[in-house]
Amino acid sequence: MISRMILLYAIWLFDVLQKWDAEFIDKVGENRQLLYDLILAANYLDIKSLLHLGCAKVGSLIKGQPLENLKNILSVQKEKKSEAQPVAAK
Repeated sequence: MISRMILLYAIWLFDVLQKWDAEFIDKVGENRQLLYDLILAANYLDIKSLLHLGCAKVGSLIKGQPLENLKNILSVQKEKKSEAQPVAAK
């Protein structure tokens, strides 16, 4: 009886965590810089589940998009013209 209760609790907890994970990554995904920083932090801290969740979110953002839109989706900030120009040597 107790093992059955533990199993039901584990299933319920899994469902709740999946819903929380989905809501969390959707909120983080609204700010792409934050999403990319989260992926970098998860990689650095070796949190595989968070890394996979963040990469899956990026994958869902680019899935089905034309090639021209991928650069806009994956870039966080566009380079400023003044920074992109090489400095003239004296």
